[in-house]
Amino acid sequence: MRQARDLASWTATQWMRNGGAFLALAVSLLALAGWLAGERALASLGFPVATNPFTALALIAAAATALVWTIEGGPRSSTARWVALASAAFLLLVGIVTVAGYLLGQNLGLDQLLFREDLEGNRIAPNTGLAILALGAGIAGATGRGRVVVASQLLASAAGAAAFVSLTGYFYGVEGFYGVPAFIPMALPTAIGVGAAAMAVALMREGEGPVSIFQAPSLGGMVARRVLLPALVVPILLGGLRLAGERAGLYPTAVGVALFGIASAALLLILVGWTARLLHRTDLARRQIEARLRRANEELAIRNRELDQFAYVASHDLQEPLRMVTSYCQLLQRRYAGKLDADANEFIGYAVDGATRMQALIQDLLRYSRAGTRGLDARRFPADRALDSALRNLAAAIDEAQARVTREALPEITADETQITQMFQNLVGNAIKFHGTEPPRVHVWATREPGGNAFHVRDNGIGIESRHVERLFTLFQRLHNRHDYPGTGIGLALCKRIAERHGGRIWLASEVGRGTTFSFFLPDAPPEGAKGLDANP
Repeated sequence: MRQARDLASWTATQWMRNGGAFLALAVSLLALAGWLAGERALASLGFPVATNPFTALALIAAAATALVWTIEGGPRSSTARWVALASAAFLLLVGIVTVAGYLLGQNLGLDQLLFREDLEGNRIAPNTGLAILALGAGIAGATGRGRVVVASQLLASAAGAAAFVSLTGYFYGVEGFYGVPAFIPMALPTAIGVGAAAMAVALMREGEGPVSIFQAPSLGGMVARRVLLPALVVPILLGGLRLAGERAGLYPTAVGVALFGIASAALLLILVGWTARLLHRTDLARRQIEARLRRANEELAIRNRELDQFAYVASHDLQEPLRMVTSYCQLLQRRYAGKLDADANEFIGYAVDGATRMQALIQDLLRYSRAGTRGLDARRFPADRALDSALRNLAAAIDEAQARVTREALPEITADETQITQMFQNLVGNAIKFHGTEPPRVHVWATREPGGNAFHVRDNGIGIESRHVERLFTLFQRLHNRHDYPGTGIGLALCKRIAERHGGRIWLASEVGRGTTFSFFLPDAPPEGAKGLDANP
């Protein structure tokens, strides 16, 4: 059993649920203590009717279930579910036997098993039996899903409504509200316990069902929680004051009704004003946060553009001097090959190799920066055309590796054709490069997904360990030695950038030694600001 959560970490829902559970537990334990001590007043709170011992046990079971639900973490815990089902079975048994006894006109005796000598005809009232039955069904439903949870909350709410009516009856002295004529009425402690337990049961599933608005961390949820208690209590208190004044002869009925209406309107206006003030202050705070966020986003966008422009300029301007260094190193290698000693030849080879790799790195960096700085020229075109262009660019690599690339018909898309060609070229090129002992086998296809198309490139290569997946799409990250698998570590980062610029995403599925499938999703509607949407190349 996991440790109970710290009280400070409880959510508003947990405070309401556990508060109801503790209240139901306290009232029920007090009633049992009264029967044990022979003090009937404890079981009735000074009223004529006392809470039946079996009613107290049923309410204790319901309250304990709500507390265990919190401690164990809700429906994910098998312990919480089993406790809930056992408690529900007990409550359903008590409720069914009670209701069946009244329907059959017989006392089935279940509620007479405890303190039989002291009960003096005290039975579980018919409305109490129905409430216990609803609570049991509600607890059982809380372990389910979907509509079962909705039914659970409705049943618990029905039990709470019965308790509320009974409490109103006690407050006004209207016996018909808390009892069925010719039968024992619902006791006052029972009404309190049923109402508290009903709230605890209704709130067992956080964020689900019709009561989720009272649990939501949103502004609407906060307002609903704050307004709930005044909406329930204030009208009853006003009605009680009006009735007390009439009985005392302070004013006639018409004046009492008028005073009740005026007081209700005034308090309703206060409640509306208080809620409006809360909403107004929250809205002002939200607007201030949005303004700060907007400014931060604008500054971030400026910094990103500056960084992209810097990368573009730096990589573009570095190409010319590096091209000169590479050319002279290669010329030196060709002209003086065999005329210098072995060390000199080795050093020249290192220089040529380093310059060549630097040139490839700068070219890839330039392509990466262009993917972020140039406008997204989104047009409608068949994705097959982008794949054709990519395969033509990879023709030499395909022939050298004796690779076989198969494909299925690809759909038309709205995207930047140049960038999608680069995407296919990088993914198919990687599939050819990272092959095992068998010749590369690559298959390209597409699937229709909600809101767009997903494209897939599957290979029979060396595969990727799951612990390395997060690093793959990071700039300059390599998983293999450059002598075994040449490259700069920019290709997949470029693919990720292209996918995200189109409003999509990229992911993979891989098994070491069995191959990898790279997938990227492109939405039907390109991001705002894309150019050339209506043009046909």
